[in-house]
Amino acid sequence: MKVVMYARKSTEDKHKQIQSIDDQLREVLPVIEENKDTLVGKPYIESKSAKKAGKRMEFNNMITRIRRGGIEGIYCWDTSRLARNMTEGGILIDMVSEGVIKIMTPTHTYIDTPDDVRNLANS
Repeated sequence: MKVVMYARKSTEDKHKQIQSIDDQLREVLPVIEENKDTLVGKPYIESKSAKKAGKRMEFNNMITRIRRGGIEGIYCWDTSRLARNMTEGGILIDMVSEGVIKIMTPTHTYIDTPDDVRNLANS
């Protein structure tokens, strides 16, 4: 399966400790290899908050790449790294619900099932 990877760490909230980008890469890249998926391009990496839609250039580039076709999934360390606002979360949920992509973390693959879509909406 052809996939992309997204890693994000918010630099705007100094009080929360979240997995560093290097740690996210170290944890997720081996999972992509183990699953024999093909990473298309380099991982999309950002150090930005995801609270407001449209502010993350790499996220926007990733969505544009997926919409061009040929990408079947997104790998991330945790779904909270992908979106923290309803607009971008809705884009991802629509893509999963329409069967365009799967979202994979080291512990779960989110596909078009009621439970997975609900869990994505709550993340």
